[in-house]
Amino acid sequence: DKNTLNEQTELFIYKINICKNICNFNNLNSQLATKEAKKLTLIELFNFLTINEGKKNLWNNENIYLEIIDLFIKNIFRDLPPNEKDEEEENEENYFNYSDPAKEHLELIYSIFIKFIGAPDFRPTIAKKLIDQKFIEKIFLFFIQKIYLKGKQLVKISTNSLQIFKEEGKIKYLLNELNKQIIPIILPSIQLTCINHWNKNVKQLAEDIKNILIEIDWKLCNKLINEINI
Repeated sequence: DKNTLNEQTELFIYKINICKNICNFNNLNSQLATKEAKKLTLIELFNFLTINEGKKNLWNNENIYLEIIDLFIKNIFRDLPPNEKDEEEENEENYFNYSDPAKEHLELIYSIFIKFIGAPDFRPTIAKKLIDQKFIEKIFLFFIQKIYLKGKQLVKISTNSLQIFKEEGKIKYLLNELNKQIIPIILPSIQLTCINHWNKNVKQLAEDIKNILIEIDWKLCNKLINEINI
């Protein structure tokens, strides 16, 4: 029923806006009820997309695209909670044992985003109007931030982030017109990480990102890599 779907869509957008509020993970003992409520609401959002997959009216609604993109931006592009370990304890082992206390929320956000852009009726032409160059730069710079140690903060690369780029080429389509601006900004840092980073797992993940960029524009990437290696 079209009216029922419209009502459900309005409720879906309402719940998305609730989940744009960021919980305080600097204090693990605060806002426990709020954190649990947000997690359950994110699960409801994911289930809604799953149940309504194939209903074209939903994927033709520009407001849905706007709200899901904004949900992603507000939750993913954020400061990481401070690391509680002393600096002398920061070695390779605890580098990859670090776990973002917001992990449960973030994994659900990634799952919602991937579910949405992976749907058969997803329309890149609508998303492209809403995702500007600043958004694309933030996504790439987010990966770079995840690769490097930031002072006393230990960070871990999310394989879910890479999965977004592998999802049926849809993100690559959105990047198509911005390659010439974005790749020269990102690739030098990626290449230096591939060469110099002390952790083999980080180097491998950096290679994965580099290969995705090469697939998008191999001529430009080869030119930049040659310039870096000179």
